[in-house]
Amino acid sequence: MHIGLIGLGKMGFNMRERLRKGGIDVTGYDRNPDISDVASVDELLAAVPVPRLIWVMVPAGAITDAVITELADKLDQGDLVIDGGNSRFTEDQKHGEILAAKGIRFADCGVSGGVWGLQNGYGLMAGGDAADIERALPVFDALRPEGERADSFVHVGGVGAGHYARWSTTESSMA
Repeated sequence: MHIGLIGLGKMGFNMRERLRKGGIDVTGYDRNPDISDVASVDELLAAVPVPRLIWVMVPAGAITDAVITELADKLDQGDLVIDGGNSRFTEDQKHGEILAAKGIRFADCGVSGGVWGLQNGYGLMAGGDAADIERALPVFDALRPEGERADSFVHVGGVGAGHYARWSTTESSMA
């Protein structure tokens, strides 16, 4: 499997390395040319086989909106975008609708593990259509810790459910 990863900050950089160690081919793009595998999103999309799986790992808000909008204009029907950043679930639903209008699939994934995820693996809470989650299982399996899948990965429902679950567990642990 070969995926594209947009956003190679602290978590995205480590996720790229963990994916590669897990046998996933990854082409990563970041605005910082010192850590990017390619010089542009266009080069990233050209490098990833169709149908593409593109994981977005950028800060929530305006940056995620801009990346999703750009991808909506450049991806093909049947490609799959996974937002692994910290977007609000209501934004996931908006992004899913934007992409669906062009035949592009969308899922969201709450990711726990921070900078320690490279070594320890990440806890993953995915939202989206069951077929899209199944398609991305090799990626989820490479990112999560070794052991039973149910101990570190859960498909919690439709689009937005992954980030909702991530934020609700974060909020309850802070109470």
